[in-house]
Amino acid sequence: MPTNAELLERHRAVLPSWLAQYYDPPISFDRGQGRHVYDVEGNRYLDFFGGILTTSLGYNIPEVTEAVREQAAKVLHSSTLYLSEPMIELAELICGLSGIPDAKVFFTTSGTEANDAALLLATSARRSNQILALRNSYHGRSFTTIAITAQRAWSPTSVSGLSVNYVHGGYRLRSPFRDFDDDAFTDACVADLEQVFDMMTSGDVAAMIAEPIQGVGGFATPPDGFFGAMKKELDNRGVLFISDEVQTGWGRTGDHFWGYQAHGITPDLMTFAKGVGNGLALGGVVASTELLDSLPGNSISTFGGNPLSSAGALATIRYMLDHDLQGNAKRMGDRLVAHLQPSVDASSTVVELRGRGLMQAIETVQPGSIAPNTDAAARIMEEARAAGLLIGKGGLYGNAVLTRLPILDVVIQPLPYTESTPKRVTYPRGAIAVTVRGPHGKPLRFISTHFQHNVAEDRVAEAKAINKLFGRDDKMPTILAGDMNAVPASEPIRELLKHWSNATDEPASPTAPSKKPTSRIDYIFYRPASMFRVSHVEVIEESMASDHRPVLAVLEMSGR
Repeated sequence: MPTNAELLERHRAVLPSWLAQYYDPPISFDRGQGRHVYDVEGNRYLDFFGGILTTSLGYNIPEVTEAVREQAAKVLHSSTLYLSEPMIELAELICGLSGIPDAKVFFTTSGTEANDAALLLATSARRSNQILALRNSYHGRSFTTIAITAQRAWSPTSVSGLSVNYVHGGYRLRSPFRDFDDDAFTDACVADLEQVFDMMTSGDVAAMIAEPIQGVGGFATPPDGFFGAMKKELDNRGVLFISDEVQTGWGRTGDHFWGYQAHGITPDLMTFAKGVGNGLALGGVVASTELLDSLPGNSISTFGGNPLSSAGALATIRYMLDHDLQGNAKRMGDRLVAHLQPSVDASSTVVELRGRGLMQAIETVQPGSIAPNTDAAARIMEEARAAGLLIGKGGLYGNAVLTRLPILDVVIQPLPYTESTPKRVTYPRGAIAVTVRGPHGKPLRFISTHFQHNVAEDRVAEAKAINKLFGRDDKMPTILAGDMNAVPASEPIRELLKHWSNATDEPASPTAPSKKPTSRIDYIFYRPASMFRVSHVEVIEESMASDHRPVLAVLEMSGR
């Protein structure tokens, strides 16, 4: 049997480099039993992440295994062009559990595809391409769902057929409303929703999509009733509400079978996937008969609701209900919180424990602040793995450096910033410093940053911090790039030029805004000057990928 390292080498040779993987080195599951998995080298792990909230019952559950085996012996596949008793039986069960009156379901193979289908239904029914999503959201990796994803790390393109605006969601830690009580927080977010409607849309919005608890967003959990208040405003304007239950469904939150039930509402559309099949590829969208039947034209799904997945899902849901796994999620979630809370309270690195039922998360910060600490999160992941425990990681913050060169070290460095006020919203800023193995095997450092956009004194403080942290080591060749939100003659740029050389062009070609740029606020710097020669610089005329135009500089290593 191959080792984890051997599989990693083969993986890198034939699969995309952008496929995210946990752990260094990554691990490969060979088999599972109950709550545990075993890798190809025989190491046993307690799977606390449930296969990304997918393996809802555990591994090798006899009831599910037998149902799949029986169906596999009969018919593995038949598309929606044919009648399928397992699909029909599963649809009957899900429609009854959904809480949506006069419900029908359309099956897909994933949560991404389910959200695609929901957006198609909503935009078709409302004859509008305008969508509202929550800040910090994630709804899938397709071309359509990327458009409604408000996380930079998961959004490789801004090109979309949808017109999307983002409203305030349940993430409170860095919200300007974080000090409000639950009612005031909800009221402030509804006011933000109203303002988005009135100022940023043409009024005929098709739908708002939201996760009751944001999964990839770090289990951001709004107050009970939050989406009920939101939906009142949506209903007043005739806007549909889509509840993305891909992670929150099937009783995982403990208190409810569906996440939306914490808010005293019934959604117009509901999507599901992940836990429904205990690992089998299955998803879907549920809506009223009137809405689901409204789609003009014909459509099929080749694999959605296939007999094998449907049989496994039927067995999974029945097991959930027969064994009261919703109640178990409540009991075990409460137990988990009770054991974790004292450690969280005593920690200078963990700022809060949040979630519901068996959706629980901690957020790591720099001691004495709320600045993100991705290094601590990575260490917790690795140390948990070493102890035989598999957990997950999510959240919003951290700039990105992409490289084909071997990475030697990564440091996330918080930068100074002014706390938000009701009149001036700010966010913690940082710099990510990545050291790679450069030419001739020597280390080379890249730094990416983004200075504060609306507080001039913060930009000066950030520039000084960059100089103090990275501007004094003349032995390490370093390239600094980012959106400094400052024009060439401004104080932050003058401060940086005390320790850095500017690789960008002398005429200072404008970079922002991307469609008709009027100012230069994006830069590439380097140091020490003796180790580099700038051979080419240009501002690329690209207006779709970002609201700024990209800056390209070709630097040749010298002086070594």
